[in-house]
Amino acid sequence: MTKKLDPNAFNFADWFGDANRPEESADVFTRNSLVGEINRLQRQIEEDDRAADVEASLGGEAASANEENLAELLQQFVDSKITVYVKALTPGERTAIRKAHDASGQPDEDFTIRALSASITALRKPGGARTAANLSYGDVIKLVEQIGDAQIEVLFNAYRQATSGLPTVDADFLLKRSGPANTPE
Repeated sequence: MTKKLDPNAFNFADWFGDANRPEESADVFTRNSLVGEINRLQRQIEEDDRAADVEASLGGEAASANEENLAELLQQFVDSKITVYVKALTPGERTAIRKAHDASGQPDEDFTIRALSASITALRKPGGARTAANLSYGDVIKLVEQIGDAQIEVLFNAYRQATSGLPTVDADFLLKRSGPANTPE
């Protein structure tokens, strides 16, 4: 015999009071101009390694200086990482963005800028705390100009995942991190 459910006894807050919109995050880098020099140094180190003569000791010092420069630039690049958090937008918010975009007569990139402006909720620097963020349309335009289309696409993909994808977490992540390779011997 099945128990009869009383619709008046259902309390929405008891079940969904702590529910919130999905969020995703993506990393962007602000020191992108370093990449060209990083790549040049990597090529130079590879060339030095190929040309190194076993009997010549000076080549080792040049390679060492290049390797130090490379390590310094790589650290600067890594330190420029900013994690950007984006939230899912409701159907009403997306409709409002679409209407504003259509009325603007701007190219398709305008929709991306509007969507990101509405969905970016927080930022985090390496080792820092998550900081709430409210980027304006103009702020996102400046961001596009500074970090480029490829990184904006990464942020937009995070927005799309938050809005349209199922919230997922890699269940194998902890298993991978605690596997034999990460166990002290």
